[in-house]
Amino acid sequence: MKGGDTAATDFFRQSSEEKLYNAFLPIISEQTAATGVTQKHKSLTGSVGNNPLGATLLSKSTKSGDLDGYVTDKAINGLFSVIAQQEQDIRSNPAARTTGLLKKVFGK
Repeated sequence: MKGGDTAATDFFRQSSEEKLYNAFLPIISEQTAATGVTQKHKSLTGSVGNNPLGATLLSKSTKSGDLDGYVTDKAINGLFSVIAQQEQDIRSNPAARTTGLLKKVFGK
């Protein structure tokens, strides 16, 4: 496959990131609510959000209170990071091409 070291990952991300986000978000929302994380986060952001020192401790992404969106973004970023690492290995290491399809797509 032609392209940069992560061309396939980049294509996959471009074509599926929104669908993955929409699939992950309800699961993450359910779990953060069930564990009480969402309520604790809202309490924390309310108590330190007006304090300049406390406000610097909060990520820009979570200042809006959208903890579930923040966690979902981080989960998807982590997923694509792992996929990109695997793609780089497959491209650079012929032994990592363990199937006929990988050999056909990534072989020279």
